[in-house]
Amino acid sequence: MSPLARTVWRGVAADVVENDELRVVVLPERGARIASLSVKRSGREWLQPPRATMLTDPPPFGAVYTDTDHFGWDEMFPTVDPCVVADHCGGEVALVDHGEVWNRAWTYVGGEGEVLVHAIESDVFPARLVRRLRLCSRTLHLEYALSSSSDIGFGFLWAAHPQFVCAGGTTISIEPPPESVIDVTAGDVAVERSWRGPLRIEDDLAPGSDRMIYVPPGAQARAVRLEAPGGAWLRVSWDGAALPYLGIWLDRGRRTTGQVVAVEPTTAYYDSLARAGRLGRVGVLAPGETRRWWLTAEVGERGETWTSS
Repeated sequence: MSPLARTVWRGVAADVVENDELRVVVLPERGARIASLSVKRSGREWLQPPRATMLTDPPPFGAVYTDTDHFGWDEMFPTVDPCVVADHCGGEVALVDHGEVWNRAWTYVGGEGEVLVHAIESDVFPARLVRRLRLCSRTLHLEYALSSSSDIGFGFLWAAHPQFVCAGGTTISIEPPPESVIDVTAGDVAVERSWRGPLRIEDDLAPGSDRMIYVPPGAQARAVRLEAPGGAWLRVSWDGAALPYLGIWLDRGRRTTGQVVAVEPTTAYYDSLARAGRLGRVGVLAPGETRRWWLTAEVGERGETWTSS
C-alpha cells in the first residue's frame, strides 16, 4: 500500500492514489476529474489525455463542454444537456451544459492509502455529492452518496462520464447483450437499431463523426467491456438498481483526438433532466434522503478473467 500523494500534473494540483497494479490521478480543482487510470504492469493508459501539455484555469461556469479541452473521467450532475427544470422552491432554473460539477473545485474530505474522498455542494439544488475512490488490486471502485437537505423531493440526473481510449481494433461489448439500442445522436429524434455487437468504432462511425446510443429502458445492462488488440481489457460494472440506464458515446475524431468511448451508466433516461422528467425516467431524491450507488472499472490482460460484479 502506498500513501496518498499530492503532486502537480500538467501544471495543476493533483492527488495520486496507487497500489501495485494501478495508478490514479485526480484533479480536485477541476471537478475532481480522474485524469489518469494507468496500469503499472503494462504502462497502458485507459483514459483520454488532454490536448494541452500544460493545463490552464478550469473552464468558466456555463462553458460548453465540447468547446473545452475535455479529457479523463468527469462527473455529470444534475443534467448533461442544458435545459430548464423546476427548482425546489417552485420556480424554474436553467441547468448548464454537462451540469454544474465538472469544472468546479471539489472539497478534499479525506484520504489514506488506497482511498480518496472528495465532495461538492450543489449550487442548483440543496444537495451534497460525495465520491469515495478506492483501489483494490486491479480494480478502481467508486462509491457515491447524494444527500438532500430539502424538505421536498426533486428530480436529478447523475451520469458517469469516463472517456476511454479506444484504439483501432478495440471491441465494445455490453453485458448482457441487448437486442437493440436507441440512437439519440440527432437529439429529439431517437432511432432504434439492432445491436450487432461487439462493436468497433471504425466499423460503425465515419471519420470525423460521433454517436450517442442508449440501451432501451427495461433491457438493463450490468457491464461494458472494452478489449484492445493484444487482449488487454477494461470492464466497467455498476449498481444496476440505482443506475438502471446506460448510455454510450462513441467518437471518431469529431470531438476528441483519436477514438474514444464513454461508458455512461446513469440515473435518468436520457441526457436532459427535463426530458427524462417528461418521460418519467428520472432519479428522485426524497426530502432528507441520502442515495448511494457504486461503479467499478477493472483491468486485465489476455487470459485473465474479471472479479468485479
